[in-house]
Parts: sequence; C-alpha cells; structure tokens
Amino acid sequence: MNAKSLGRILFFILFAILLASVIIYFAQPDYPIRRAIKNTDGKSIDALIVGKITNTVYLKRMPDRTLFSLTLDNLAFRDRVLLTILRDQTPPPVAAPKPKFEDIYIRNRIKKIGELKEKVTVMEVEYNSGTLNPVLQQDYDRRIDLLKNEIKTLEVAIETHRYRLKKD
Repeated sequence: MNAKSLGRILFFILFAILLASVIIYFAQPDYPIRRAIKNTDGKSIDALIVGKITNTVYLKRMPDRTLFSLTLDNLAFRDRVLLTILRDQTPPPVAAPKPKFEDIYIRNRIKKIGELKEKVTVMEVEYNSGTLNPVLQQDYDRRIDLLKNEIKTLEVAIETHRYRLKKD
C-alpha cells in the first residue's frame, strides 16, 4: 500500500466516524422515552425516562408513576450505552402533594384571609408612600387596623372549627 491509498482509507474512516456521530446526535429520541430498563443484576422495570443529567438518569416507574433517579453505573451495559448518548435534559419538577381535604367552611375563610391580607398590603404601600394627606392617613390607619382585626377573627374561627372537628 502506498501513502496515497492509506490516506484515503484514513479519510474514509474519519468521515464515517464523523457521519455516525452526526446521525447519533440528530437521531436522538425526544423525552419521555418508555423502555424496560435493566440493572447490573439483570432485574428490569418498565419505566419512562423523563430526564438525564450527566451520569444520572431520571425515571418514572410505570405502574405507579413514582419518580426516582439512577446512576448509569447501576444499569446494564446495553442501557448504559443507550443512555450515555442521550442528550441531557432536566427532569420535570416533582408535583407538590395534594393538600389534605379541608371542609368548605375552612376553605372559604382561608380564601377570605388571603384577600384581606392582599388589601392590607396594598393599603400599607399607599400609606407608607407619603402621598396621602393627614385625613386619608388617619382613615387608612383605621381601615388597616379593622382589616387586621377581621383577619385575626377569621383565624380564630378556623382554629375553633378545627378544634370542634377533632372533638367529634
């Protein structure tokens, strides 16, 4: 073999590697990916791959949709190779647990407290802005105190109601 043909062979090998890299990069599937994942012991689970960050893969187990993470070192060789070439993607945030059921009485008062606190905040900003005349300042001061008292009354009513529910 002469140097010219050796150079061509080397060029074609490098071109094939570059072409394969481009194909792998652009042919990556979109998340989530459903797959049976095997660990190094050979145990497999049906999971949805929802994200990957460097050496950690984030999965949702399909029967119960529990979100958990595994390092690539814990996976079987075939799965490790597949997941290594996937692009990194931050997993979706874990949903906050649903609040415990509160009866309508408590829910309505909590909503009203939120509305009143918002009013107090707006009025305090206006009061502290220094743009109100003395008469309006006195009126705002009185109204803010009334709103705060109403908030306290509602909070006491909620606690009383909860106490009565526990008692029953």
